[in-house]
Amino acid sequence: MATAAHYDTPAHNDTPAPGTPSPGDTTRPGGAPAPDGAPAPGAPAPSDAPAHAHVTPYENTTGDPHAVIALGANIGNAAKAFGDALRAIASLPQVKAIDRLSRIYKSAPAHVTDQPDFANAVAIVRLQPATTPLELLHELQKIEVANGRASDHEHWGPRPLDLDIIDFAGTCSESDELKLPHPFSLLRDFVVTPLLEIAPGYVLANGCAVTRQAVQFGNVTGLYQPSFAQEDRAPLQSAEASTDAWPGEPADG
Repeated sequence: MATAAHYDTPAHNDTPAPGTPSPGDTTRPGGAPAPDGAPAPGAPAPSDAPAHAHVTPYENTTGDPHAVIALGANIGNAAKAFGDALRAIASLPQVKAIDRLSRIYKSAPAHVTDQPDFANAVAIVRLQPATTPLELLHELQKIEVANGRASDHEHWGPRPLDLDIIDFAGTCSESDELKLPHPFSLLRDFVVTPLLEIAPGYVLANGCAVTRQAVQFGNVTGLYQPSFAQEDRAPLQSAEASTDAWPGEPADG
């Protein structure tokens, strides 16, 4: 089995591509400043409000650790890959429940643009108390491999499944293997938009609130699929999962 060092997904060990802005740079490509609260071009949500008004801010009152996991793919059937990954995540002994799950969004590729558009989603997962970030990382890497991801794929290139740890509550890390929170989390629309859908007002472990103000690339262009298949919602129906975990369809739909 490939070691963690062979994986180059951004959540594991991210090295900016040439010309990529730093996480602290709040200008848009080309040097134009990003207006306060301005959405990325083409983004469907014009503000930090959730797509479904009844979704409440995420509050983990159980005392268990939780992680924010971003799902991405642009090879094959992304919805199936996400469903398979979610079922695998829900079955991990380290996982108590998948508390919240966004809809699937379509986004422009970031960093390496000469490739197909991506499908993206975000899940909030509640974990067993003894779970460590690296333990979760290694389990997610196994799920990626099981879904066809090669350890020697092109950095930031096409992939059948990408599972990134965006935040692991209460943990900040600068290790080579895993940086937390994800250093590009606030810059990528494909992370910000689905996370704001399911956890408006979410604050990363480093104290930074998730807003649209710093979004610079990976622009969301619409919905890839309105919702997951019913069987993919099953992990959210655990007795331990939050009662408002699944955003569902718009109230007027």
